[in-house]
Amino acid sequence: MIDNHSTRIGLASVTLTCFAVILLQGCQKQAEQPSPTQAPPTKAATASPAQPTPAAPPPVPTGAVSNNIPSTQAQQHIGETNTVCGPIASTRYLQGGPTFLNLDRPYPNHTMTILVQAANRPKFPTPPELMYSQKVVCVAGPIINYHGKPEIVVQDPSQIVIMGDAPPLASATATNANPQAAPAASGTTSDTNSKPPTTPSMP
Repeated sequence: MIDNHSTRIGLASVTLTCFAVILLQGCQKQAEQPSPTQAPPTKAATASPAQPTPAAPPPVPTGAVSNNIPSTQAQQHIGETNTVCGPIASTRYLQGGPTFLNLDRPYPNHTMTILVQAANRPKFPTPPELMYSQKVVCVAGPIINYHGKPEIVVQDPSQIVIMGDAPPLASATATNANPQAAPAASGTTSDTNSKPPTTPSMP
């Protein structure tokens, strides 16, 4: 009887021990699981690579519009206020008079002229015939017609922006090459849009 009683007590002890182990394992698993209201751990935010800063656009002349017209096409835009870009092929300053900047080809085969009146020369830090010689420029302003060729009269240096050096073929600069400079005339232009008279283009 005693042996049977001891055996029963031993079995009961083993059963209780196993049950305790099962309960303990279940509690550990439950503790490892996140609660429904607990947000899952978030991954550390990785720093995105720095984006390169876009290159700044070239400076725009005062009075410019969005479309830059090649100087070879300026003839088609007479009467507009626009921006024209092209290489300075020849320049000329008449003593006490205007300065002429001829584009694409030397005078008289130029495609367009930029005119700086004598009264506006002091506004330029360097004489215009030297400052823009052999350069590619963009000039903004009203495009007028003088003797069948387009011309922009510049009132301020901010209307002209240097974009770079002119190609060798367009850099045949002539500053005061002809000692017998014709005097500037004050004839009216052939501009059909009643633009103010301008000094005729000279080499």
